[in-house]
Amino acid sequence: MESIVIEKEVLLVIILCAVLFVPLGFYIRDNFYRMKLFFRIAPNVRSNLKSKGSFRDYLNSGKN
Repeated sequence: MESIVIEKEVLLVIILCAVLFVPLGFYIRDNFYRMKLFFRIAPNVRSNLKSKGSFRDYLNSGKN
């Protein structure tokens, strides 16, 4: 009897994960190229901020 309850809970967790992550997978697949472009551009923006000193100022502002 107890194993039936555990099997139902495991099945419920699997269904919950499928409901959450399958649509997320479709969203990521549709927007993959936009995200890839963002991650390709982001290091350049960050390095420009570092060279100007504003990135370091931003990091140090949280320490005060």
